[in-house]
Amino acid sequence: MKKLLTKIFAAAAIAAMSFPMSVLTVRAAVNIQLSSVASGIYYYNTDVTLINSSSVAATVDGGALDYPSNRNLSNEGAYGIKIWHRDSRTFTDLLLNIDKTAPIISLSGISNNQVTSQNVTPVFSTNEGNISATLNGGVWFSGRTISNDGTYRLVITARDAAGNVTFRDIMFTIRRGTNPPVTPPTTPTTPATPVPTNGTAQTAKTITRIAKAVTVTAAPVEACAVPCPDPMDAILRDVNVTKIEGADGLGGNLNSCRNVRITGHTQDGLLVILYIKKEGMDVPLIGFVRAGAGNEYQFTTDKPLAEGTYTVFAKLAQEGGKTGPMIEVGHFQVEKCSRWLVWLWLLIILIALIVGSVIGWLVSRRRRRNAEARATDNMEDMNEDALSDEIVEEATDEMDSDRL
Repeated sequence: MKKLLTKIFAAAAIAAMSFPMSVLTVRAAVNIQLSSVASGIYYYNTDVTLINSSSVAATVDGGALDYPSNRNLSNEGAYGIKIWHRDSRTFTDLLLNIDKTAPIISLSGISNNQVTSQNVTPVFSTNEGNISATLNGGVWFSGRTISNDGTYRLVITARDAAGNVTFRDIMFTIRRGTNPPVTPPTTPTTPATPVPTNGTAQTAKTITRIAKAVTVTAAPVEACAVPCPDPMDAILRDVNVTKIEGADGLGGNLNSCRNVRITGHTQDGLLVILYIKKEGMDVPLIGFVRAGAGNEYQFTTDKPLAEGTYTVFAKLAQEGGKTGPMIEVGHFQVEKCSRWLVWLWLLIILIALIVGSVIGWLVSRRRRRNAEARATDNMEDMNEDALSDEIVEEATDEMDSDRL
């Protein structure tokens, strides 16, 4: 399968939007039972096998519905999965993120084994996930200045949503000889490796995390002295909605009897993740669609939406493991559908069909009668002609008799 798109900072986004959806982090190779999995956003740093069954059908990234074969997902990226439950006739929406790549730490202001007579202000960041640091065993934050003489050990840790971890261990010395001594460096305790709980979940508010073993990699050397700007940042913010309409294309106001179609623009090939949130509700409808030719995307709801006011948020994901922020892109109103109007239209259509059938029958009957009348007239004409011939023949016979 084509390598898809990326990792999402789901926990932060969900907390910011107050969307109570499960965010799970799992390391061990996993099988997902599509018939029983709950809607939500899931992170894995290993291969995932989708286990299908005869009771469901699934589509990955908008592809055809797949019955009931299993499917292995091994490439890094984000997979939008929609599951159709045949018995209950409902959908389950998943966003599976496979991320096997550790985060990158960028550091400026100091280098390893550096000796300086100046103040030191380490500035550090990561391209994804969370970052933390300790200085000589105590908590330290990016941008704080160190001014006292001494030898220091700065340990920086970055952890992404899938549980991949990167460490940077920096030793440096400030030597000016006039400041009081500082506490000698201590060796920070290496974080203990959590033991997988085999699916035992602990719930904190609305976010569930499953303990897992971490993957530790050596930090790559950054190309810039300061965090490098990524040109994709601007692209991953460039998404909009140009039209929200009824999926039937009949125009008019949206109502609770019609599916909704959302059309917008972003760069061709990007995965668009739409969050359609109703006012007063915590859980949004989630949709996945890929932008195609003409930098256009189009998403249609599976069923009509309930009456209310809706806000549409969008998040973009690109190949290579990078996602944009969640952006508010539109609003729309769904009016209450008057069911009696629907029945009225159906009645009008039924009456039209009946009237049309009656008119057709009457026209056919009239044509049949006209044909029968023409046939009768033709028969009478033929009889008259035959009678005339008989009279002429009798008259001729009489004249012949007279001559004799």
